[in-house]
Amino acid sequence: MKSVMMPKIWIFFFVLICVLVIASLLQPTTKSQEIPTPSQTASNQALPTSREENADAMLKKGDHSIYLGDQSSGETNVLIGYAVFGKSGFITIREDNGGMPGNIIGVSELVNGRVDALTIKTKSALQADQVYYAELVNDNGDGIFEETVDLSVNDKDQSVVLMSFLARANSVSTAP
Repeated sequence: MKSVMMPKIWIFFFVLICVLVIASLLQPTTKSQEIPTPSQTASNQALPTSREENADAMLKKGDHSIYLGDQSSGETNVLIGYAVFGKSGFITIREDNGGMPGNIIGVSELVNGRVDALTIKTKSALQADQVYYAELVNDNGDGIFEETVDLSVNDKDQSVVLMSFLARANSVSTAP
């Protein structure tokens, strides 16, 4: 019988791969490499609620909901992702007044049911790093928005149905 000899280069690569695998297994993990289990995540920290989850939670508390993302500063239009009304109403865009909705700077057309990708014109451009609010308002039945007559939509817990958003400065392109 003829014996087959394995080339020395193959043996060298096999030993090198074994050493690398063993070294990676023996290397201590760092904090950035640790991945918590779902039970650790739930018990150790409360994860922030996404805007989509907030909008879904609004519907569980009534017939109304609104969703929108942060907007670009300098714009005079606000894009509403979607809004759901139990009865006809309006969406107002409000400035921030110490953490609460302030002056109205934009109002939608009359909305009934669900509306997607609605653009609302504002009186002034959105300022960078400022918080604004998109608030649902019930129509009193005349189809015309009147701030003193058309009241905020409340859910079954009597909370106003709104979503805050941030006007972010436009990013600068780094493309050549």
